Amino acid sequence: MRGRSASSYWCRANSRRCRGWTGCEGAGSRPRRLSLRRSQRLASFDRPRAPVLARRRLGDKRLPGLPHFSHGIWRNWGRDTFIALPGCLLIPGRFDDARYIILAFAGTLRHGLIPNLLGEGVCSRYNCRDAVWFWLLAIKEYVQAAPNGLAILDDKVRRIYPNDDTVLGAEEREEPLHETMYEAIQRHFAGISFRERDAGSKIDEHMTNEGFNLNAYIDLGTGFVMGGNQWNCGTWMDKMGSSDRAGNRGQPATPRDGAAVELQGLCYAVVNWLAELSSKESQHFPHTSVVHEFPYEDHPTDEKQKLTIEWTWREWADRLKENFGRFFYVPENQDEIDEAYHPRPEMINRRGIVKDSFNSSQLYTDYQLRPNFPIALAVAPDLLDPEQAWHALTVAEQTLQGHLGMKTLDPSDFAYNGYYDNSNDGTDKKTAKGWNYHQGPEWLWVSGFFLRAQLAVAWRLREKHGEVWEETLTKVKHKLGAFWVHLQKSPWRSLPELTNSGGAECGGSCPAQAWSVGCILETVADLDHYGKMS
Repeated sequence: MRGRSASSYWCRANSRRCRGWTGCEGAGSRPRRLSLRRSQRLASFDRPRAPVLARRRLGDKRLPGLPHFSHGIWRNWGRDTFIALPGCLLIPGRFDDARYIILAFAGTLRHGLIPNLLGEGVCSRYNCRDAVWFWLLAIKEYVQAAPNGLAILDDKVRRIYPNDDTVLGAEEREEPLHETMYEAIQRHFAGISFRERDAGSKIDEHMTNEGFNLNAYIDLGTGFVMGGNQWNCGTWMDKMGSSDRAGNRGQPATPRDGAAVELQGLCYAVVNWLAELSSKESQHFPHTSVVHEFPYEDHPTDEKQKLTIEWTWREWADRLKENFGRFFYVPENQDEIDEAYHPRPEMINRRGIVKDSFNSSQLYTDYQLRPNFPIALAVAPDLLDPEQAWHALTVAEQTLQGHLGMKTLDPSDFAYNGYYDNSNDGTDKKTAKGWNYHQGPEWLWVSGFFLRAQLAVAWRLREKHGEVWEETLTKVKHKLGAFWVHLQKSPWRSLPELTNSGGAECGGSCPAQAWSVGCILETVADLDHYGKMS
C-alpha cells in the first residue's frame, strides 16, 4: 500500500538509501514529523461548515495554511484541498477522512466544477478551472491506495445543486459518486459557460465585469482542456491586481487562459484511468464515452439536425497524447520548430522547454517558462517523449529550482520579481499589492511535483541512460534533505507556502502550508516506490 510504505521508508532512511542526504541526521523521524504537520490542518469546526454528506456526516475540513487561512470562510478551498489530500491523508492511511472530504465536495458540484472557495456550500465560488481535475485525480489516487478503494465509486453523494440554477435546499438528490464524476467530465466535453452569481463587488471588489464570465471546454481537435479569458484567473496562479496607484486593479497577473499545461496532464491521467476502469475486462466504471452535440453548419436553426461527436476514454487519452508534444514542446533547435504548431515563433523566449499554455489570449504567455509543466509530467509521465521531457526538466532545474521551492517565472522574463510583499502600494505595476505573487517567488508544492516528475521521467530513461537514473536519485534525496533541515528549524515544525528569491523568508507566506507538506510526502512515497522496483 503506497501510503504506509512511504512513512516506513523515511523511517529507514538513515540506515539505507538516504545516507548521502544533506543534513539528514535523525531521518527516522521525518515522516512522523510531517504527519504531525498535516494533522495541524485537519480538524472539525462549528464554522465554517462543510456540506452535509448523504449519510448526514459532516465532511472534515482541511486548513490550507496557517495562520492566514485558518479563520472564517477562508478555511476551505477546493483546489488546495485536493492538491494536499493525497500526501496529507492517503499516505498516512487516513482513508476515512479522505473519503468524507471527496464526497463532501462532490455534493457541491455545479456547472461541472468543484468550487474554488467552498463557503459552506452556500456561497461557493466556481471561478477556477483546475479544482475539479485535482478532485478527479484525488479520487483516482484514493481508489488505488485505500483498502477496497473502488467502493467509493458507488458511495452516495448528496447533491445540493443538482442543476446549475438550483436554489439551495430545493432540489437535493442522492447519487453514486461515479455519476457525479461523469457529469463533471461530460459537462466539460459539452462545454461550460456561465456568469458568476452575484457578479460584482459583493463577491470580488477588484475584478472587472468581463472577469465574472467563465467558461471551460474540450477542444475537439486536440483533446485539450481549454477555458478562461484574460480578465480572470482560473488556475492556482490566481493573483488579481488591486492597486489603483500602479494601475493593475482588475488585471490578473497570470490569467493562463487557453489550455493551461497542468490541466492536460491531469485530464490525461484521469481519462486514461477511466479507460482501464470501464474496459470489458474491468467494468468498474459504467460510463464508456463522452458526447458532444451541435447543429450542422448547413442547418444552424434546425434543432433536429445535430452532429454528434462521441469519444471513448481511450480515444480521448490517445488524442491528448498525440497532440501534447506537438503543441507544448518547443524544440531545442530553430530548424525543428514547426509553425503549424508554433505559428508565432517570434514569441519564443527559450527553447527546449514545455510551454505554460496553448492559445492564450496574450500569446506570449504561452512561451513563458514556469513550473507548471512538471505537474503534468509527474501525473502523466508518458504524455511526452522521455528525451524531450528530460531536457525540459533539466532546463527547469537550471533556471527555476530554488533552495526549497520553484521560481514561478523564468528570471529572464521582464515580469520576474522574486520578492513578494502584498502590502507594497508603490507605483511599480509588476509588484504593487503583491502582483508578482506568482511571478518569481519560490513555491514549495510545485517543487514536490518537479521532483516527482524527475523521478518518473528518469525511470523511463533508466535502460538507455542508467547514469541519469542514479544521478536523479542522488539529487532528489539531497533536495529532501533541505526540506528536512527547514522542518527542524521552523517554529511551526512545518513547510511554508513559499519563499522569496534564494529561499529567503517571505513575511506574506503561510509558514505552515498543507499542500507543501502533502506534495513532499508524495515525493517520499514515489522514492520508496521506485526504490522497491529497482
